[in-house]
Amino acid sequence: MNVLLKTSLIASLFSLVFAPLAIAGNGAPSGAHYTVNFIGHPNLAECDGDPEYCESILGGNAAYSGGSALFVPLVTSKSPGNGKSGKTTLCTDPDDGLQTEFIDEEGPTFQTEEPDGKTRIYFEPTTDGSFEIVDRIADKDGATIQVPVTDDANRYIMLDLFIRVLGKPGTCAEITGYAEETVDTTQLWWYSGSILLDRESGRSTFEKATDIFSVAYCEVEWVDTDGDLAGDTWQCVDGSETELSVFNDIFDQYFWEFLNNGTRLIQARFYPRSDYPG
Repeated sequence: MNVLLKTSLIASLFSLVFAPLAIAGNGAPSGAHYTVNFIGHPNLAECDGDPEYCESILGGNAAYSGGSALFVPLVTSKSPGNGKSGKTTLCTDPDDGLQTEFIDEEGPTFQTEEPDGKTRIYFEPTTDGSFEIVDRIADKDGATIQVPVTDDANRYIMLDLFIRVLGKPGTCAEITGYAEETVDTTQLWWYSGSILLDRESGRSTFEKATDIFSVAYCEVEWVDTDGDLAGDTWQCVDGSETELSVFNDIFDQYFWEFLNNGTRLIQARFYPRSDYPG
């Protein structure tokens, strides 16, 4: 991104008045934005621990440059499918008409088992207004994107996310958001939504998916009804449900689990945000 565009975006983020953005024919707003191109690469796993080889197969333009590319495996160890979304027809239903779909959580949803997808995109919050792809290679340690958040207790992301799938028809991917919390000595992973990407023939348009950066949350307690801990678990405290940013200080970290089945290009655009919850 050039300096002029970056300066324009940062200025917009801190402006007290936001002008509404017009929606273009591709489904995305017009105006200054950051772009992240998620590129599926067939040899990405071979990069682990060998920066020089990674540079050679990915190319100097993208591997360690300031460009917009972020590399993910072309085929991940865990495939898109049921997941949190409940959709079972990814890559198999060319007539459903949904190429990009955001599925939000329905009430507080957490798990005590760590998500088992090996490809992750971590998001680091910053209050200085900056946006940067810090690590653009989603190898075993994951890639990292730095995003601006509000400098208050809410820590809302200051950008709206629009995303679409491009490339060869018949491929698919699934992105699932998780915010990690430590309760006593127990790790909880809070589900924040899924983005389903099912590339079909024809025009692919952007879908808004900003809500993947918020989570339906509740205070939890260990419920032991029979006195021996057998079969009991963490449950929500009645009346404690609320909506939180995934960058709230309650959470240790936030990441996307990225599952890919042949998709070579997913395009994300981040625009200055003009509205916040509450």
